[in-house]
Amino acid sequence: MLTVIWLGLKGALSIAVDLFKAMPEWLRTALLVAGTVALAWWYAASSTEERVSNEYKGKLEAQAKAHKKAIEDQEDAFNRKITTMANAQATAAKIQKENETKLLGEMQSRLDLSKAESARLRNELKEVKKYVTAKADAGCIITAGFVRMHNKPLAGADAGVPENQSGDVDAPSGVALSTVASTVADNYVECEERGRILKLWQDWYPRAKQVYDAALDIVRPVSLTVTP
Repeated sequence: MLTVIWLGLKGALSIAVDLFKAMPEWLRTALLVAGTVALAWWYAASSTEERVSNEYKGKLEAQAKAHKKAIEDQEDAFNRKITTMANAQATAAKIQKENETKLLGEMQSRLDLSKAESARLRNELKEVKKYVTAKADAGCIITAGFVRMHNKPLAGADAGVPENQSGDVDAPSGVALSTVASTVADNYVECEERGRILKLWQDWYPRAKQVYDAALDIVRPVSLTVTP
């Protein structure tokens, strides 16, 4: 089969050569020129197509690389933001803890001093007879009405003066002046201590808020927004 095909091609080629030789010289020249031009055009067209294809492929590769780099840059920027925020939060938490510890330590010291002062005064007031003597007790009658009026605003039974149930407000209550003095003085000590505690809380709040705001100011400027 291949032999037959080869013989056929050989015969056709021989005929084509004979026909070419039989042509006038000008026609052979024209055919050669036309073939050369056609071959040159085909080569140029193939080269141009390949060049354009390579340029387009290069552009696509460049765009892909640029897009990949942009994504990598955004990821790096976002990771840096996260690291920065984590560091800021850690710094803020450390500073806040240090300031809170310092503030609470100061508040506790003031509270301890207040309790110590109250204890000192109460211990001193136990010597009530030093200030209100038996002579003063004997010379002063504390009426039932006075005791009742003294106790009326007081919610706690321990803060009041012992009462009797006499209906006569002018009747002697049986309570000594020294007992009244001791009760009133103890109530003043309690009032002063609670006042100091209240003042302590009033001082604590704005300072604690400053500690919180200072920690917040460290974290607030850090944003996770990444500009493309």
